[in-house]
Amino acid sequence: MYPLLLLLLLLAACAKVGPPSGGPVDRTAPQIVTHFPASDATSVPLDATVEILFDEPMERERTEEALFVAPEERLQPRWRGRRLQLPIDLQPDRTYVITVGTGAKDLRGNALEKSFTFAFATGDRLNRGQITGFVYRDHEPASGAHIWAYDLARFRGRVGNDPPHYRTQSGRDGSFAFARLAAGRYRLLAFADEDRDQSYDAGEWLGLPASDLEVSEADTARSGDLLLVAHDPPDIKLVRVQAVDDRRLLLQFGAEVDPAEVELELKGLVGEGLYGSPQDRKKVYARTEVQEPGREYSIAAVRVGGRLLKWQEPVRGSNR
Repeated sequence: MYPLLLLLLLLAACAKVGPPSGGPVDRTAPQIVTHFPASDATSVPLDATVEILFDEPMERERTEEALFVAPEERLQPRWRGRRLQLPIDLQPDRTYVITVGTGAKDLRGNALEKSFTFAFATGDRLNRGQITGFVYRDHEPASGAHIWAYDLARFRGRVGNDPPHYRTQSGRDGSFAFARLAAGRYRLLAFADEDRDQSYDAGEWLGLPASDLEVSEADTARSGDLLLVAHDPPDIKLVRVQAVDDRRLLLQFGAEVDPAEVELELKGLVGEGLYGSPQDRKKVYARTEVQEPGREYSIAAVRVGGRLLKWQEPVRGSNR
């Protein structure tokens, strides 16, 4: 009897080992303890491995989503406990800017209070331009908003559609900063990444500055407040598809569209490009290979700004 009672007492004692239940919830934001290379280091060897050490274990997927490297790099991060390694193909005479955004979270879901940025150079000098500002939504500081910066001297794409040169996220107070920028003219864009795909999608809250920003080597450019507003995508419908001759199709929409945002997929017919009508922005023309007169071709998909439009009717090939 006594051995059995002693065993039960030991088991009960073992069950109580560990932190007491019902204690205070961890609300402490994670911090970056150290990193390599050091901030503003120059002449960094090209075979160096970038490392970031956190003060506690991190939620790896969310933290990787909040990593931004300029110039843009395809990252394959490696974790060693609290240490994050970023194998980057470093190039000679470049300034690199590493940002850990406020989307980075610890295992309790606590996010960084502010984006953390450090820069280094593989050459003997660093870029020194800066941009600072705040993001607001519904008159309140917008935490975790994505802010993109485009260097207009090196950019020929579409702002919001094409990847930027620099990325960061706003802190709890809505503030953001870009550091170590090359001198030049920049265009900013801020948005709330509701679906966490790290890109702006139609319908997400969007903020744009009043003008482009001129960045010098010595001064800090201030963007002013970026106000996020809801941008509901227009209710665009496809109302007609027809062949106008044996090498062109007409797509007519119920509202004006940007031909650059239109995508067309055909079955049995090769498309060769799209262009708009200067006289009517509701019309977009598709060049095709030579059509077979009278043959019915299926419309596999029509998208505008990434949104799939409904269309089921086939189009007949023209003999004109």
